[in-house]
Amino acid sequence: MNFLRKITIISAALFVPIFFASCGAKRSEGAGSSSPAEGSDKKPNGYYSVSTKSDSDLMTGINDEEEPVTLSVAFSDGAIEWDDVSAHVYIVKIDGKQIQSTAALSYVPSLSAGIYTAEVVAYLSFSPTKTISGQVEIFIPASPPTLFVEGDLIFWTETEGAAGYDIYKDGSLLCRMTESRYLAAQDGLYSVKVVFDDARMNRAMSEAVVVGEVELSAPIIRIDGDFIRWSAVPGAQLYVVYIEGAVATVCVDTFFELSLLYSLQYAQDYPEGIEVAVSAKS
Repeated sequence: MNFLRKITIISAALFVPIFFASCGAKRSEGAGSSSPAEGSDKKPNGYYSVSTKSDSDLMTGINDEEEPVTLSVAFSDGAIEWDDVSAHVYIVKIDGKQIQSTAALSYVPSLSAGIYTAEVVAYLSFSPTKTISGQVEIFIPASPPTLFVEGDLIFWTETEGAAGYDIYKDGSLLCRMTESRYLAAQDGLYSVKVVFDDARMNRAMSEAVVVGEVELSAPIIRIDGDFIRWSAVPGAQLYVVYIEGAVATVCVDTFFELSLLYSLQYAQDYPEGIEVAVSAKS
């Protein structure tokens, strides 16, 4: 009965599998080893077929799955987000400073206006330490200034880090200010916007405010019993009543009680009567 036997010889450098075949029949005493007959493919007893494989060949196929080299990081809707790489922990850094250690896959930073570099380091193992990381640039826009108006003065809350404020009149650049206020010129009615500009060139434009005055038509004045009345003027917000050229009162109504003028003082100072005028203001 023929049989096949496999012998594996292991050395420091090679795995050597050796195959050989032997005849099941008992060799006769004194018989020597035979050689292959000429022209015959038959292998005699004791003929060995040897093949070798290197260590690198035998390791082929082990740990074929490649691990990521870098971590994918993004910034969206105010949050830093990154891919799940089955890390033990993720370290979040802003401009090189560690600000958070988390097992989550996102982090919402609290940042003022500016440009920052966020880095996330994923710890894949601790012994030995093995990490991958990724970065993303964060841009936080400046909040637009809120304008306030008091008479001809326009002012706004000063912003930390401001390099300057551009003043726009009816959409055209008028001037650049380093202070957080501007005295509007009396040049009719016009809109003013302020653009915040910081050291990192973040810009934000305010809502427009309307300043100045529109030249209104003069109201028509008449005497009506004990009252002085005048016609309403389109666009007027209030009316200024003058007595002998000086402001006597400001009102929103279109009438004024004459009895207020008939005082002893006016009677003595202006025995021939007094001059009353009314002007409309926007």
